[in-house]
Amino acid sequence: RRQRQMCIRDRGVAAYESAVLNMQDNPNSSVRYLKKARMTFPDSYTVQYNLAHALMKTARFSEAADTLQSIAAVFSPRSEFVSLYSLALMKSRRYKDALNYIIRVYRMTGDEQAAMIAGDIFLESGDFEQAKNYYEKAIKKPSAQNAYVNLIQIYIHQGKYRQALSKCDEFAKRFTD
Repeated sequence: RRQRQMCIRDRGVAAYESAVLNMQDNPNSSVRYLKKARMTFPDSYTVQYNLAHALMKTARFSEAADTLQSIAAVFSPRSEFVSLYSLALMKSRRYKDALNYIIRVYRMTGDEQAAMIAGDIFLESGDFEQAKNYYEKAIKKPSAQNAYVNLIQIYIHQGKYRQALSKCDEFAKRFTD
């Protein structure tokens, strides 16, 4: 019995290692191996996280979001987890879930990266006013160039050219020598 458990564990470890090795070149293969590893190690958050990452690479966004949801309490609000989970929800067009999650993270942490992600989700869902509000919060971050670019594009899209020009000037002063 003990030898059988060791054999199963070894197969799980081998599956996980194979998945990691295949992640870049063959993410579909990684998904298969990680699902095998998950059967051996069902409580492993690392296996679940890496499975979600591989699922994202294979454009299986909804499955990735569901996998990440099962471990959200453990990883939140770590920025790499927040980004991956929010992106999975957004790409699976679960905007309401994505926004509920990322706004809760932003309120807990005040992190400008969370504000940037919220702005991206609002923009993707077509709510330009809310996107603008969150990009305004995100530009407080020292490396917020994308937030400026998106904010400027929203102002142009809305025909608010003076505000767009003002943000362009602000951007130029902040990010050029």
